[in-house]
Amino acid sequence: MMLNVDITYHVLSKLSKHGIGIFVEDFATGYAAFKNLKNFLVKSLKIDPSFVRDLASLPSDRGIQKPIVVIPEGLNLSIIAEGMEAPAKWESLQAIA
Repeated sequence: MMLNVDITYHVLSKLSKHGIGIFVEDFATGYAAFKNLKNFLVKSLKIDPSFVRDLASLPSDRGIQKPIVVIPEGLNLSIIAEGMEAPAKWESLQAIA
């Protein structure tokens, strides 16, 4: 996908017109970085579990976690947070949003 962004955009655009939604897994890491959001017609982002692992226990990480939640919301994208087993993590994520 990343080798030819123009072709990828064209294919994803056609899929989107047919009602097929695209989501990006492991958002905010590697090729799923913020800069690539503008290139593709993404409907949903799955946040990499490394960003929610210490959500409740390390409040100092909120400086990194907040943009990972706020930017997709600003683009009207749905967000999937992997690794939300503990209620405290859910509460912490809700406080960020």
